[in-house]
Amino acid sequence: MNALKHQEITQQDLDLYFFYRYNGIRDAFFKRYFNFLAKSRTNIEAFNSANDEHFILFGDYRYSSYNSFGINLKKYLNQ
Repeated sequence: MNALKHQEITQQDLDLYFFYRYNGIRDAFFKRYFNFLAKSRTNIEAFNSANDEHFILFGDYRYSSYNSFGINLKKYLNQ
């Protein structure tokens, strides 16, 4: 019999989930990107970290590629 495996939800995961919901998914993603950017060696590394985090929390990637992210980042910064 196959047993279902559920990933244990941590307090940090809950905090991040509510951070995204409180700030709006789009704005929160960019805030997390800038947070990762301070700790990463490259912009792409920071993007991948933020995109992976989004996948863990919501089950899908926010952006399909760094190029599509870059287009939206420019729009975000020009607000």
